[in-house]
Amino acid sequence: MKWFNEVEKAIQGRIHEREEDLYIYRPDSVAIIGLGGIGSWIAYLMPMFVKTSLILVDYDRIEASNLHRTPYSFGDVGRLKVEAAEEFAIRKNPNLRIESFAKSLHSLNKKEIALINDSSIIIDCRDNLHPFPFDTRPPILKLGYDGFNWNIIFNPDYEILRSWDDTPDDYATVPIYVATPFFEAALATFVVHIMAISKKFSKNLKFTLRGNLNKLLNLFFEQFEDNYENNGGGENE
Repeated sequence: MKWFNEVEKAIQGRIHEREEDLYIYRPDSVAIIGLGGIGSWIAYLMPMFVKTSLILVDYDRIEASNLHRTPYSFGDVGRLKVEAAEEFAIRKNPNLRIESFAKSLHSLNKKEIALINDSSIIIDCRDNLHPFPFDTRPPILKLGYDGFNWNIIFNPDYEILRSWDDTPDDYATVPIYVATPFFEAALATFVVHIMAISKKFSKNLKFTLRGNLNKLLNLFFEQFEDNYENNGGGENE
């Protein structure tokens, strides 16, 4: 066992060695609310990013219809999302402290709410726009997507968001491409880094990022075609 611990320490010491010159800022603790399309990818990426602890909240179970856009596997169908997400988070970083709550936000007790409020940032990945049923201290990053469309909102006003949205409160099935939630999760991880390194983890700061992955890909291919033609591509020798 001692030999294993020494090997583990050696591995842990080398995980971030190629990032030393990038000055990556890592938040101490991150709370992820909702472990569906985006939240599951956030939980997959965060173990290599957060310093000490991860808090996972979701009362739902994995369904077969979740698999095409999440890192969950066939063997996870029927399991609680918090269990499966905690499992792959621990596989990526066994030294991470993880608290998992298979509950709705309304069912959390005072101790569990206090743990969430002790985190550096709350990442809200729920598929609705309901405000939190308790006061939150950390800043909130609200993530959402629909098809190819995605949005990232820092410190959202949920009442205003709900007034803009005509989506029914019950879950609605929408066509979705796996790249959209994965792209947004990766981008959100970068946003957390930027906000932290600029020391702007604040409840007073508000901003919104929106985009369409399909348009982004089209722009990429347009640039690729222009460069290809400008460099003489396609000409017969």
